[in-house]
Amino acid sequence: MHAPALARIGLLLLLLLPAAGPGCRPANDAPESPRLRLPPPSPAAARYLIEAQHAFRQGNWQVALALTDSAEHQAPPDHRAFRADVAFLRGRIYGDLNQVDQAVAAYEQVLALDPTYRGARLNLGNLAFRRGRLREALTHYREELAVQDDPRVRVYMGHAYAELGRVDSARQAYEQALARNDSLAEAHIRLAVLLEDNGELEQALARARRALALKPNDPDYRYIAGNLLLQNGLLAEAEAELRRTIEQQPTHAKAHYSLSVALARQGRQDDAQRYLARVDSLRQLEESLDTFQRRTRLYPDDPAAWATYGYALYRAGRPADAIRPLQVALHLGPGNPDVHVLLANVYMSQRRPQDALPHYQAAVQQNPAMTDAWINLGICRARLGDPEGARQAWTRALDLAPNHPQIRQYLASLPPTP
Repeated sequence: MHAPALARIGLLLLLLLPAAGPGCRPANDAPESPRLRLPPPSPAAARYLIEAQHAFRQGNWQVALALTDSAEHQAPPDHRAFRADVAFLRGRIYGDLNQVDQAVAAYEQVLALDPTYRGARLNLGNLAFRRGRLREALTHYREELAVQDDPRVRVYMGHAYAELGRVDSARQAYEQALARNDSLAEAHIRLAVLLEDNGELEQALARARRALALKPNDPDYRYIAGNLLLQNGLLAEAEAELRRTIEQQPTHAKAHYSLSVALARQGRQDDAQRYLARVDSLRQLEESLDTFQRRTRLYPDDPAAWATYGYALYRAGRPADAIRPLQVALHLGPGNPDVHVLLANVYMSQRRPQDALPHYQAAVQQNPAMTDAWINLGICRARLGDPEGARQAWTRALDLAPNHPQIRQYLASLPPTP
């Protein structure tokens, strides 16, 4: 696979790391992977399934799928409970890869094996929601409620009702969910948005505050709370929350706009104009990210679509969000050294050199002439406390680029060899 165009443009700017130092409306989340229901058909089958779950959590989908096959082969046909567990995990893996038809088939296999399996209909509903089939999603959610009266299911139902414009039904679903579990942050924030749309600003703010207290690190929750503070005339508090939103997510266009309004209403026109001036470009950036994300849904088997989306997220200052699409790109096209380097750079930006190391190693193995990959491999080795490994990488880089201005500086920064 050739590197995606966006991943090649400006790649060197990403590679030269310093040697020192280290939807406002949330999407539906699938439930956790299945519990291993004992007794398994054999210790080997249980081990394969547990290892598959671990590989899935690590974003190693190819290994996870292979392990589910191994687990299934270890289970006789009459061990339906275990086979349902395997099929459920396979559905989650395919869902993560946006391979919706395969995910649906896996969950249908789950229900054929065990019609009372918890979570299977919920995930079928989430997949239907993703495709815009809202009434179909509601059918699945109602069927899930017949299996388990989990308040989270009612949150998903509320979201579907809201998208259909059935505001009263959505509100009832959120309130029923919170009556059963008042700690569901998503129910609070979705109800806040619903109340805001209905002009009930004080009640909406109370819900947004509660959601933010439950999930204080979510920039979208913070934006919604800040914007509601603004609409309720609490300008100083709104300014504080919106500034914190931008600190967490510097490309948040709506937060920039709302902050400009909050500042203007306090008579600080020059400050307001600085934030307002960035809104159009940030909106264009958000639109481009939405476009790249849609391409991963339209072309889920195209590694370039995933790599381009990951690169765009990284360039937009959202490295943590870039990890998953880049992992998927490598799952689909493991032989691309540019994507290995890009994912390694993302890990380095997150102060995770131990995760970056194997990707730099894969890159230089696939393309030994990648000078910048050798340079960054040396930086990674140095940060892991391996000066000799760093020396070897930088020496190789110097062989490839004898006139590179930084490689000799990096080598000079290492302690002398004994």
